[in-house]
Amino acid sequence: MKLLKPLFVLAVVYCILGPLLLFAEGKLLGQTANQQALPITVLAVCFFIYSMLVMTISARLRADNSKRMTGFYLINNVARLLVSVLILLVYAMFVKQNLLVFTVNLFVFYIVTVMSNSLYSIRNESNTSNTKKVEK
Repeated sequence: MKLLKPLFVLAVVYCILGPLLLFAEGKLLGQTANQQALPITVLAVCFFIYSMLVMTISARLRADNSKRMTGFYLINNVARLLVSVLILLVYAMFVKQNLLVFTVNLFVFYIVTVMSNSLYSIRNESNTSNTKKVEK
């Protein structure tokens, strides 16, 4: 399956990113950074599930040669931003500890997700356009 390889790579990136963030925060903040272990794990899981859904939907739309791909890309970007803001608001309302550190973690996971989804989409679109050129 073409979907398993990018998902595996993304899972590895998130598994490496979490401890790196925790290590960097530990060096900067000391013991208080250990409180971010659970939020970092939750962020990684949330962004991975979101990326998995996006990749699955885009693969299905691409397989159907759907004209809705551009709209899907736009909705995906807006939805990802709104979900990130919602996560930040929920954390700020209910947890209220280390909000700045959590915001940095959220931003890093957001950027990694944007980059990975963009790379996935660019590669698949270029493969699709190359396949269409060969068919003509």
